[in-house]
Amino acid sequence: MYKRQVYALVVFPVGMNKDLITANKPLIDIRYNSQFLLVGKLLSSQIQLSLGNGLVTLGAKKLLLSGTHSESLAASLSPVTSQTTALFNRNNSYVGFLVLPVLIALWQILSVFVFMNSLNAELKPAEGKPKLAADFWQSVIAKVLLLTPIMLVHGSFILVWLYLYLALPIAGSIGLLMIAQLAMLLTLWVIACFIFLIIREKASCISICTALFAPAFAFMGITFPVNDMPLLAQWWRLIMPSSHYIDSHVGIVSYGEALPQLLTQLGSYWIFLPLIPLIFILSRFAVERSSIEPEGGQ
Repeated sequence: MYKRQVYALVVFPVGMNKDLITANKPLIDIRYNSQFLLVGKLLSSQIQLSLGNGLVTLGAKKLLLSGTHSESLAASLSPVTSQTTALFNRNNSYVGFLVLPVLIALWQILSVFVFMNSLNAELKPAEGKPKLAADFWQSVIAKVLLLTPIMLVHGSFILVWLYLYLALPIAGSIGLLMIAQLAMLLTLWVIACFIFLIIREKASCISICTALFAPAFAFMGITFPVNDMPLLAQWWRLIMPSSHYIDSHVGIVSYGEALPQLLTQLGSYWIFLPLIPLIFILSRFAVERSSIEPEGGQ
């Protein structure tokens, strides 16, 4: 209200109390913008809950005026009562439910761009496709050792902000989440190297990474069930490391999985192992070999 930002509007009609008591049906107008997914859904559920609880008092007053005995008020107002307890989202907040996958998807895009741009710096001009220097793998190892901790700092910032600063509920350990992030980053580096050695063109490498990882949020299975996705979408989901990470994340945060369960889940990355020998084979054709000139005078 201080910022003058309106996300919902509730209009109570004039004389609502009188209409309720006299058996009329007043109209309470509730308007909210469902395009704001987080805010809209949260406001909709909370407004309906608040109105339901607030109107109970007026309903009880109406029943008393109509001659209902006070001891039967509870049964008349709510003949069937139900209790819904969200095990892993007690406050029904969409922050931990949707913000985390969005941040992970953005973090994945940022990480692959950083690593791919560093690989593009190794391209050497040559006839046909650009070549790579003979010390290419030494440079790749140096990039992995440098960029992995840097991007882990970004990923750990997401965890600290959500589970320490915002104090969202977490059943497991943040340390296990960082291990899962490390496995995701290493897998991402393998995919980036594979794409880079096939294309060996700066703009095309970035474009392919964008097209490949841009739908990461939609394919994580958080907002849409994985089993209901088309078969092509399920295959596409498997080649994105963020989809494997989110399974570990949900298990640790919601179910409190320990290290043995995490290691078992990390076995899903095995589908990327065949890329490693292919990367070394492709590098043999891409690395520029220095020619040895025969000895002799001019």
